[in-house]
Amino acid sequence: MTLGIVVYTMDNLDVSQAIKQSIVFDRISLVPNLFAVDANPQTYDQVLRECEFYFEKSYTNGVLPGTATTIGQRTYPLRISYVNGFLYLGSFGLVFNSVKRAAPKLNFYSPDGTADNLLAQALLNGADVAGSPVNEATTHWTETGKSIRSVYMLCNASDFSVVNANGAAGNEGVLNYQYTADARLGV
Repeated sequence: MTLGIVVYTMDNLDVSQAIKQSIVFDRISLVPNLFAVDANPQTYDQVLRECEFYFEKSYTNGVLPGTATTIGQRTYPLRISYVNGFLYLGSFGLVFNSVKRAAPKLNFYSPDGTADNLLAQALLNGADVAGSPVNEATTHWTETGKSIRSVYMLCNASDFSVVNANGAAGNEGVLNYQYTADARLGV
């Protein structure tokens, strides 16, 4: 694919002057046509969906991937065994905000900013139990069924206990993470 840009000016630019002249672009339209066509106005959501066709992240706008933040994080429940009181990793699914151009490359981050990790957390009545939370490497999961709409992360360490959750009533386990889904051309 080739992109050609034509700039029309009303007057000649004089580069010999002491004060250099310049061109300021007010609007840019990438509408394929034989002559310049003004772009239709779009809402913020329309532009965001077009961009998410290639790339999306769980982080809020203006926050770079790998930043330590819980804002925008995804949470998935984990199993706690009441037989031995341990929290176990599990499989989970991720549905993208928008359909992608192609099956994307996924990157996961723990909410503390650690790359290639997810945060397993055992809670007792809303408070962390001793030894929790724990960063778990993404190598405990395998991407299966990845498509332009979603991915299923199959846990290949399902008998892997993360932390002793004491097996008490009111216990819950969660997996917290941030992600990026990159389906840009050439990536």
